Amino acid sequence: KEPAVAATEFEKAIEYDPRLTAAMFQLGRASFEMGKMDTARKYLSIAIEKGPDQPGPYYWLGRIEQKTGNLEAAELPPTC
Repeated sequence: KEPAVAATEFEKAIEYDPRLTAAMFQLGRASFEMGKMDTARKYLSIAIEKGPDQPGPYYWLGRIEQKTGNLEAAELPPTC
């Protein structure tokens, strides 16, 4: 799907059920694709908080840091 269309659908899903970690992760990815790094960072961080055992949000959060030039933050934390 087009990232903007997907983001709208994921926002609706989160509004319906704020516990949907997968929707937060996907909204973060869609936001990344649209160049909305702050929004992407927000939803990926929430996804990590709610599901710390899932690798996807860490990967995309690292991509954000890499894309924004924050290479030190792009590295995995020692607890991973």
